[in-house]
Amino acid sequence: MSAYKIISIVLVALLAFFAFIVFLRLGSGEKIVVEGIVVEAESKPVQGLLGMREKKTFLVSPAFYEKHSINPYMANAMNLFIVVLNSNDKNAVQLVRVFSADKNLQYCATNFGNEMTEERLSGQECGQFISSSVDSVRVLIEFPDSSVQKPAINVKENTITIFTGNFNELGRTAFVALKIMFENAEETLRKTNALVEQLG
Repeated sequence: MSAYKIISIVLVALLAFFAFIVFLRLGSGEKIVVEGIVVEAESKPVQGLLGMREKKTFLVSPAFYEKHSINPYMANAMNLFIVVLNSNDKNAVQLVRVFSADKNLQYCATNFGNEMTEERLSGQECGQFISSSVDSVRVLIEFPDSSVQKPAINVKENTITIFTGNFNELGRTAFVALKIMFENAEETLRKTNALVEQLG
């Protein structure tokens, strides 16, 4: 094989590689991996999360089943967000989306940002509440899905969505998002755990 042919093959391979990279960036946005968690956004995922921390109100919305052993894991991920958000003077609004066994939304329970309040919303009211929260950061903590190969944090406009393959990854994935957004996340959790131990 002549040197000309070899150079031509190399050039074609390089062009195909760069075309593939451009396709990935344009088709699925940008992705980085932080502590084994995929952080993805249309562009600059870390900057997207950092920008969200400037918002005052966060709507933290885990998915729950009406009765299921996974609910405590969903609640733990939600509580991580609420503890760190509160420590950074954010208004954390809790909105629990409750689903039937076949994953139909039944109702939501919210505190409207007041820990002393709890109100039930119908499925329709819940959807309206989420879509109308345009000035808030929406944090959606979804049910684990075995088809998810790597836990992921999806950043899009004012929405952070947590995707995992199993329930053991929920807390870790949520905490990576918090550590990117808030420098004091680890210290806040350490102090909170120490306080819980003292009270226990």
